[in-house]
Formats: sequence, C-alpha cells, structure tokens
Amino acid sequence: MEQIDLGKLTNVWLDNAALPAYLSDEGYPYPSAARYIRIVIERIGPNKVMWGTDILGLFSHLMYLQLVRLARQHTDFLNQEEQAMVLGGNAMQVYG
Repeated sequence: MEQIDLGKLTNVWLDNAALPAYLSDEGYPYPSAARYIRIVIERIGPNKVMWGTDILGLFSHLMYLQLVRLARQHTDFLNQEEQAMVLGGNAMQVYG
C-alpha cells in the first residue's frame, strides 16, 4: 500500500502498464489485474491513474487490441468521465 499511496502526492501518477507481465501465469483476461486496478483507484482516485501498454514488452503476452479490451473491462466500474480520465485524459493532462 505504501507504493500506491505515493499516488496521493501532487506530482505522482500511477499506471497499470505492466500488470499482465506480472500476472502472466493467470493468462487473459488477468482477473487479478482488475482487482488491483480497483484497489488503486479506490485508494488514490481515478484522476491519479493512467492506462498504459508497456509496448513492446507486453506484445509477448497479448496483442494491442486485447490490452484495449482489458483497459475497458478492468475499469468498467467507473462512470464514463472517470473511465475517460484513466484511459487517456490523465495522460493528456500530464504530458500535454
């Protein structure tokens, strides 16, 4: 939880890019990833989390389209605005 709590700092955002690599024994659709993402968002808020792909590293685990599907499925508990923040809005704000 200490690492997650870093996301409460004003200059820190968390991403979920590498989760499939760490959970490769589960395989698609990585159910634990959904649980971890929910824990992080509930702890620090959707405005501090960014979706990522860790391309090219994750292409050995799954395809880009699967990554997009996972991102949508694993954040389906959020309302539309919050999901849009996680899936791109936060990155646009941070990186411009």
